[in-house]
Amino acid sequence: SRLDYPMIDGVQKGCPHHILEPARANLLSYSNDFSNAAWSKGSNLLVQLNTEISPDGSLNATKFTNVAASSVFAFQLSIGSTSSVWTSSVFVKKGTNKYCGISIASLGITNSRYQPVFNLEDGTIQEINTSGTNITNASNSITQYPNGWYRVTISVTFVGGADQCYMVLQNTNNTDYNPVSGTLDWQNASLGNAYFYGAMLEQGSYPTSYIPTTSTIVTRSAETASGAGNSTTFNDSEGVLMAEISALANDGTFRAISLSSGSTTNRVLIYVNNTTNVLRPNVVGNGVVQMNTYVNVPDITNFNKVLIRYSLNNIAFWVNGYKLSEVLSATSMPIGLNELSFDNAGGGGERFFGKTKQLQYFNSALA
Repeated sequence: SRLDYPMIDGVQKGCPHHILEPARANLLSYSNDFSNAAWSKGSNLLVQLNTEISPDGSLNATKFTNVAASSVFAFQLSIGSTSSVWTSSVFVKKGTNKYCGISIASLGITNSRYQPVFNLEDGTIQEINTSGTNITNASNSITQYPNGWYRVTISVTFVGGADQCYMVLQNTNNTDYNPVSGTLDWQNASLGNAYFYGAMLEQGSYPTSYIPTTSTIVTRSAETASGAGNSTTFNDSEGVLMAEISALANDGTFRAISLSSGSTTNRVLIYVNNTTNVLRPNVVGNGVVQMNTYVNVPDITNFNKVLIRYSLNNIAFWVNGYKLSEVLSATSMPIGLNELSFDNAGGGGERFFGKTKQLQYFNSALA
């Protein structure tokens, strides 16, 4: 597990939060060595390594320059042919070129692609270019980093398989590189440049933090947190479990933080539900469900303060200071509580992959 600092207007500031991410692999080799032959590049694209300070604070960003007008200025890497949910990302900084695009494409199978165009001056999505019919669940994002850098991201499902990942330098918002034909749709491209750092391709519906690679794929193991308390710490008869959390994505999966006996028959649990933007408190005592309700919030990827207070005949659930659910007939409290874990009752399932600003436990039912 790691500490991550919030990014506000492109600056890291404020108190850090604890971050847990699932196992992911960066499927792009030479993720920051764009001069390597693994990356196929247009003939008029000049590649200059180590010309700019990157987001990691080192002089290791690459400058790409289009050295001839009306040329294809894109670089790409083959990724095989797999039907999957793909997410691609790269850090980009404006040079003399204002726009860039990234694309995932299926050339040999379906002639399909998804390619948003990003504005590197104001951090907006300029336009979205698509072709083919085998694309579903497409989305994109642009996140501001310090010193003029942005991380641009796309996610897309290719039903028929994808086999190319492209990074595209664009000089105007309508200079559209078409990987299917290998040409620019608008052929009067002017000279220009931009800086790139840290390309990444993952199988998954949202981006995780950058994983550097060289000649081979690199996998980061799923992160865990353990060792929080024992049976002498927790009160079976009453208490409070509070967390300030945000999910990494609205991806339709269960994610849980639990106070339990190591089994689902005795637990106090905060669920990020598999339904979009739903939080779910769950209290089970000796196998009998005492509270199990569903609460809608505006956005589970934003931080929410959630709290369960449990005691006989008085269980309540708060979100951001508002009591949204209450049970005044609870007849059985959890017994044998001995662990606090970032999963569903200590078994390793439904792990909470997300961000945590604070996690608190009190051994009495506070007013």
